[in-house]
Amino acid sequence: MMETNFLIYLSLGMLASFVGTIPVGPVNISVVVTTLNRNVRSGIIFSGSAAIVEILQSFIALQFGVLLSELIFTNDSFKIFVSLVFLAIGLVFLLKKQKAFIENSAKKRLSPWLSGLVVAILNPQALPFWIFVLGYYQSEHLIDMHLLQGAQLTCVFSFLFGVSLGKFSALSLYSYLSAYLSEKLKNLSYWMNKILGIVFILLSLSQIIKLF
Repeated sequence: MMETNFLIYLSLGMLASFVGTIPVGPVNISVVVTTLNRNVRSGIIFSGSAAIVEILQSFIALQFGVLLSELIFTNDSFKIFVSLVFLAIGLVFLLKKQKAFIENSAKKRLSPWLSGLVVAILNPQALPFWIFVLGYYQSEHLIDMHLLQGAQLTCVFSFLFGVSLGKFSALSLYSYLSAYLSEKLKNLSYWMNKILGIVFILLSLSQIIKLF
């Protein structure tokens, strides 16, 4: 029975994390940009740090989901802070010329490990996503929230391990595909920087719109 629960919760965590990472967002596009501006190894390191953050975010949603949704996501100061951070990041990627971007990046940019942590932590979609996923799993009787919120450490560990595997697998796939495509398409790195800038600016605007 314990082995069955382990596999079920592992599979559910991995499936939700992998599928949730596929749509275009700040984290997976950042992986692409990191790979194009550096190399696949840097993209994998970025993916690993983002996967660790995803574990923490899903665990927080698991334990304090309802409380957080009320205290954080309805807090205007939090929304303003996130919108300003995303706006600044977006403008940096959007306005800098490619040559200058590469030269400055080589000297001043964050390590891929730290970059992955920062982008993943600031991703406003993560906690609401996991609150929704856990609510859906519970409504469909796929998981028992009492087990995950209680002392059943095997279930908790297997679910969180699945979350990290799903996130890391999806982001690594983005990294390898971007490296492959960069050999086929000229100026891919340039356009991905622009796309990443636009994504962050749109996220910034969405946070501002929620204030009104």
